[in-house]
Amino acid sequence: DMLYLGKGVAKDHAAAADLYGKAARQGSPEAQFMLGHMYHYGFGLPKDATEAVRWYSTAADQGYVISEVLEFFKK
Repeated sequence: DMLYLGKGVAKDHAAAADLYGKAARQGSPEAQFMLGHMYHYGFGLPKDATEAVRWYSTAADQGYVISEVLEFFKK
């Protein structure tokens, strides 16, 4: 989060995306949501709606509330 927000370090979305990706693949729903967010808006990664939905859905499947709300509106 520090790299994404630039809190205490220089903002670096590409490095943040790399770390969120590692944590997401290890099962962190928070990281899965953030990775979806970064794909959705193109922060540090190419904008990719398909990847955004995939990661939002993965987080929602684990009960991550923010992603569950996004899943509801997608229907």
